Amino acid sequence: VSEGSPNARTAIDGLIDAPLHRHALMDPRLTSIGIGHASEPEPSTVLPTWVIDLASRNRPWTGPPAVVAYPGPGQMRVPLKFPSGEVPDPRAALVTPGSPLPDTGYPITLHFFGCTPQDAEVHLFRSIQAGTRVGETEVPVALVPPGLVLQTPTGDRPIEMVLFMARMPLAPLSAFRAEVTVTCGTLGRATYSWEFATRANLKPANISSVVGRPDLEGWQTVTLTVSDADGVAMPVQGTRIDAEFRFENVRTGSTPATGGAPELDWTERVSTVDGRLRFRIRMRGAARADLKVTVEDDTVPVTVPVVVEATGSGVPRQVRSSLDPFPVMPGAAEQWIASVGKTAVFGR
Repeated sequence: VSEGSPNARTAIDGLIDAPLHRHALMDPRLTSIGIGHASEPEPSTVLPTWVIDLASRNRPWTGPPAVVAYPGPGQMRVPLKFPSGEVPDPRAALVTPGSPLPDTGYPITLHFFGCTPQDAEVHLFRSIQAGTRVGETEVPVALVPPGLVLQTPTGDRPIEMVLFMARMPLAPLSAFRAEVTVTCGTLGRATYSWEFATRANLKPANISSVVGRPDLEGWQTVTLTVSDADGVAMPVQGTRIDAEFRFENVRTGSTPATGGAPELDWTERVSTVDGRLRFRIRMRGAARADLKVTVEDDTVPVTVPVVVEATGSGVPRQVRSSLDPFPVMPGAAEQWIASVGKTAVFGR
């Protein structure tokens, strides 16, 4: 279940980013996924709700155990931070009850199907160059051990996979090697090692804006396009708009965009698969609006200026959809399959 996601892609991404919910989506037996959505008309305060149904034709597990790593072997553009919002949040196991949750790196998981992992030992290394161990430095990590039971208001939740994370957010545009030694059923005690690479930090240069012409009611649509250096859409969320309006060369004071006249209203606050955020503005006699729009990814907020005039400013630039296959580190997935045997390789 996902609450508040604007579309199915964002809902699924949120479940994959949340490690306890991720486990079911990593199951190699999975053959079908159904997605349901419910929402109420505006101005309802009830958030859109998504429900995901998973189906398999092969239960219980038969055959040799399978091992699945996520982020997947060779996966690129991996997020940097542990996402907020999962219930229960496994980071609670790292601190004393009532303490603030630590700001850690993106969750790394090794999933086993057909056996139960135990006695895990984990390491994470940052590489100078992908595919080589020369100059590797070890990154401090925190392990939430398999078998640990998290207590929640709705019942106990056991940790079914090997779950660990860097104690600090991961460095951007870096190659990492995860190494897990664990005992699991007929697989015995074995070491699993694989590489992945992180995405870039969000920067003002990643964001461009286009202002549409006024419609019959005076509303103009402002479209922000957010993409990385390779032109691939980036997932971000709009958090704030501050505005100054100019009436006949006289400016108003700066005010948060909470309504009134002139008016501002978010229409797409979370970027879609084409990297778009949208809001609309009604000038109501103002000749110009100087806006400061703040958006966030999973690292730091970024604020960009947007100037709105009645003439508009062209069409949004084209980017590659985030649904397109992402590049993978050469040879990484093949090495994983050769070393582990029967497995499932997942790329974002």
